[in-house]
Amino acid sequence: MMVLNRISNYFFLFNAFVTLVFIRSPNILQLPLLRFGIYLLFLFGFAIGVVTSYKIYKKVVLSILLFIFAITVHAFSNFYQPSLSFGISIQNYVLQPNITSDFAIAQTRLYMIFLVCFIFPALTFFNSIFNDQCIKLRKYFLSTFLICFILNAFTLIYQGLININFLSKGSLTAVDANRAPGLLDDSGVASFFFSIISSILFIIIFNYETKIKYKIILFSLLILSIISGFINGSRSYYTGFILTIIIFLIYKFIKKTLQKNYLYLFSTSFIIISFCFLINLFSNYYQISSLIRLKNFFNAIISSGNLFQKYAIIDVQRSSHLRIMWETIKENFFTGTGLGSFSANFQYQVNKLNLKNIISDIPTNTYFSLVSELGFVGLILIILFSYLFIYYIINYNKINNDKNELNSLNILKITPIWAGVSYFILGLVSYLFYMPSLAFIGSCLFASYLIIFMRQSKKNETYVSLVFCFMSIYLFSVCIYLTLTAPIVPLFQYEKTGIIQIPSPVGTLPQPEGHFEKDKVYFSALLQGKNVFFRPKDSLDGQWFKPSTQFILTGLNYRIFIGPENRTYPVNVNITFYNQNGFSNQKNYIITNASWVYFSIPELKEFNSCSKNVTIYSLCYYKIHVNPPWKASFITNVGFYFEYKYINGQNAWR
Repeated sequence: MMVLNRISNYFFLFNAFVTLVFIRSPNILQLPLLRFGIYLLFLFGFAIGVVTSYKIYKKVVLSILLFIFAITVHAFSNFYQPSLSFGISIQNYVLQPNITSDFAIAQTRLYMIFLVCFIFPALTFFNSIFNDQCIKLRKYFLSTFLICFILNAFTLIYQGLININFLSKGSLTAVDANRAPGLLDDSGVASFFFSIISSILFIIIFNYETKIKYKIILFSLLILSIISGFINGSRSYYTGFILTIIIFLIYKFIKKTLQKNYLYLFSTSFIIISFCFLINLFSNYYQISSLIRLKNFFNAIISSGNLFQKYAIIDVQRSSHLRIMWETIKENFFTGTGLGSFSANFQYQVNKLNLKNIISDIPTNTYFSLVSELGFVGLILIILFSYLFIYYIINYNKINNDKNELNSLNILKITPIWAGVSYFILGLVSYLFYMPSLAFIGSCLFASYLIIFMRQSKKNETYVSLVFCFMSIYLFSVCIYLTLTAPIVPLFQYEKTGIIQIPSPVGTLPQPEGHFEKDKVYFSALLQGKNVFFRPKDSLDGQWFKPSTQFILTGLNYRIFIGPENRTYPVNVNITFYNQNGFSNQKNYIITNASWVYFSIPELKEFNSCSKNVTIYSLCYYKIHVNPPWKASFITNVGFYFEYKYINGQNAWR
């Protein structure tokens, strides 16, 4: 087991280097398949991490795995409710004009996959490095971060001063926002990274006693980090760095007050006042937009108005996102809307709140996002993380109150405190887990707090596992409730979309704002067999649908195509019609070769009302069920080809 632990720890370090330096290499080298290789490295590290951490903390590992599964099922239940209650195959429903359930569940994966991949190997790793004997592993960890920091710093400086396009391909905001990303995911992530590094270096310099040559080295690294953050120019850098330093100085101020160290009190007060004065002078003289907007933020805090009005002074987009999430919390606090559902609920809330010129994007506040999407469970998760963080600080102060020696263990013990402060601040203006590098840092922090808490008592592990189990059971209960209360397909999401529900075609994945990333290769695209879809001869525009699909009854006559020739025959086609009162009538067909199937509404008096007084609460619909399905790929079952004119009402009642 020791050998497997060692493999897990060194692989964790390797993935740290990949995450912080090579994460955009597939874009830079224009090798999209290389991204699969990187993800396989993450998954391999995850697998080893689960095995090794399970041997150490069985209860917690099992409870976290259960919680991850519960989050996924909860999101699935929110996005695919009718499929769970009405005997139809899983459909890709339209959740808002250009977002579907398939896209939303893809967002669920994106929001959590990297944190999930890193959290278990992080538990094993930090359980090892907090042992006094693991000096070599601690030095390797610090060296890895130091190398990643230096490579990113010099790359970012070159990009910012000489060529913004240098090694910036694949960055989401580098060229458009004219902000250098270094080698990290994008320029926003770079601002977070350098904010945390600058804060830690500053605190280490002023908190530990060491030889003058080490002070000079650390100070040089701090200057390099500040220059990098300054060139990046993001408000996130200034916000995270400045607020963390102010909190640190206030913390030291209070601590020295209790110790009656008046000289330190005077010097700390002088530093804080001078620091704020210099920032104000510097921003006014050079007219640095990020610093000026940061000043506006502090002015907004003391201005009149509610939170959203104050926030809108400095950032209308983020303020609007906050309002959207707050409305979602008020409407769905006890059930949540599913992790990754921000885009799915976006248009509904924009219309409700009458917001103008607001762009759909990732949620720009981690804490509001968790509570709006996970509901009550999201709040418990935030409370749990906060409690572990506070417990870590208290434990650190008890053990390290008088230890000021600079060594690898002390650095690794103080870093989670102040990196955590900076990370918390940055979570107020962005979502922290959707990028690999931010998820990696988050997993390190969470693992640090959790390890220290569980080491104090064996009962603590039980307490943590019980909290995760409770959250899982609660989410499963919500899933059952959502399933039992699911509407029929035509009514699904009607209040939010304003249109009667039609399942989205097989093989399509709408992107926010209608954008498609053509240079990206998705696992789903390779596995779904999209390349075998075709348009039948003599057909009008249409799409392939899943084997069991419901549609709204909009006309008298219809046809579907059963194919291709190489699918399994005979094929049984069952079409069930439903009137407004739930009366049903079935038609069955047996198809022996690729051909069109023509069918009409039953000539029964019960269906005479289907063309009259049709409202959202009074409509007829029909379900097409095809068996066996066409296996377009080993994960994709396809039923039939259906022309758009029968769906969108061109064949409507006359």
